[in-house]
Parts: sequence; C-alpha cells; structure tokens
Amino acid sequence: MKKHLNLIVVAVLGLSLIPVCAQMGGAAPGPGFSGSMAKLFGDNTAFSASIETQVKSPDGDTMIMPGKIAYDTRKSRVEVNMADMKGGKMPPGTVAHMKSMGMDNTVAITRPDKKTTYLIYPGLQAYAEAPIQDPTAVKSPSDFKIETT
Repeated sequence: MKKHLNLIVVAVLGLSLIPVCAQMGGAAPGPGFSGSMAKLFGDNTAFSASIETQVKSPDGDTMIMPGKIAYDTRKSRVEVNMADMKGGKMPPGTVAHMKSMGMDNTVAITRPDKKTTYLIYPGLQAYAEAPIQDPTAVKSPSDFKIETT
C-alpha cells in the first residue's frame, strides 16, 4: 500500500513540476510550457483546456489524472484533484488520506520569467517554490525551430 501511495504522491508532484517540453507533464512541475511548446502554439498565446495525464508504472498499470490548464504568454497554471484520478491500483482510502492531509488538490503555477514554479496546496493553505531546473524551459520560442510535414 505504501508503494502505491508513494507512486501517487510522486506522480502528483511530478505533474506539478513538469515543464512540458514536447510532452504534457516532466521535472522542473511546473507543467509549464517551455519555449519549444510556445513555438508550437505560435500566435495562440492564451488558452485554457481540460487535460488528461497518463502515468505508466513499471508493472504496466496506468494512472489517469484529469485536470485543467490555463496558459498565457508562457505562464501556466495546472490544477489536479486526486479524487478525479483513476487506475494506478490505488489502495482504498488513499484519496481520503491525502484529503485529510489537505493535499488532494494541487495547483502548479509556472513562471519561466522568474525561473520558478509555485506549488499551491489550497487544503493546507500552503505553497512551495521550486526553481525550474530544465534550462530549455526558460528559453525563448525564437530559440527553437519547428518543421512540419
């Protein structure tokens, strides 16, 4: 049970620290959009959407984490609620346990201009700052080249 709880916590924190560099989701959460993703979206500098992140465990089981994303001029906000997660062989009571700790809802705000991701836990009335580790996450869209076929 502890192994699955750890996997879930790592997945949620990972999701909130990922600098989406050609994949939605990675390490630095903030699932912020790097310069390469900004280049891909071109003139669409602001949007919001529902997202679904799928995380595969080494044993092949897939955990599905729905959420919401808002993006505006390279800054992003991703919201995830553990109660909405499916799969991952989640042990009974895991969501209730995370909720009792105030960690069932997570908001990650990525600010490439400040090279920082803010992880917000509304249930805890707390937040944490994490520096963006991926050097490509703070590069300008003009630093990337896109080829389409």
